[in-house]
Amino acid sequence: MDSSDPWGEAAQKEEEITTIQSFLLESGMCEVKVHGCSCCETSEGNNIMKRNLVEVYALAVCFVTLVCCVVALGFGIYDLIRIANPEFTLNSHQYERHQSNESFSSNWPQNKPVPEDEKLTKLREDSYRALLRTEKRDGVQSLAWSLIIILIDIIVFAIHWLMAKRARFMAEID
Repeated sequence: MDSSDPWGEAAQKEEEITTIQSFLLESGMCEVKVHGCSCCETSEGNNIMKRNLVEVYALAVCFVTLVCCVVALGFGIYDLIRIANPEFTLNSHQYERHQSNESFSSNWPQNKPVPEDEKLTKLREDSYRALLRTEKRDGVQSLAWSLIIILIDIIVFAIHWLMAKRARFMAEID
């Protein structure tokens, strides 16, 4: 083929485009429409590929929000357990420290005398109740954070889901 022949170059480019469109069709990456390949420009000059990228972006954001929501739900369920049964979620060291007067007094300050058993028992029980209240309060605070994250996830998901639906609709009518 003579490189100075403009008709030959045009025919070669047309053949290359046809080959690419055939490959895209066979691979299932594209559909031929009345006006040509769906991944090329339409007769109106709108680029469908850009709409497909918007759809992919929107669906990717939806996927990420679902993952975040699942993680937040997991933390939220743990927080509900923390609220309902704070004794279960206490760390082992704190739990063991409050099980007997002996273990409670093992960390007693050296410069202070250890109180008698009755007073030590009362101090240990009061400390344990305060520890359980703190664990419950921490669970409520953490649950509030989880609910805020879930709310934000729902809003972001809804916006991007509608964006993906609109992009798909616009690509289908082109």
